[in-house]
Amino acid sequence: IYSFGNNGTPRFFIGSADWQRRNLDDRVEVIVEIRKKHIRARLQRILDFSLADQSSAWELDSEGIYRLRSQDDKDHIYGTHQLFMDRAEKRTVSADPPWDM
Repeated sequence: IYSFGNNGTPRFFIGSADWQRRNLDDRVEVIVEIRKKHIRARLQRILDFSLADQSSAWELDSEGIYRLRSQDDKDHIYGTHQLFMDRAEKRTVSADPPWDM
């Protein structure tokens, strides 16, 4: 998911996350813009969940070193992957449509 603020009018794109030089030299990588409002809203929720991750998120510091995000509240640590699995299980049990993220 790529998200750009665009002066208050966000734009969302999806595509390959593997934009490394070795991949760009020998093949074509594609991203597409998402224009449907309800899908953009879902992508924003996914980003919000991912940015709030307190158990498995890494941050790039000012020295260019990735560090595991510090966990301020050790009693309420909940990773994005667990959150998505729990939500998927709940959807399956309740038979809600898959777009209720």
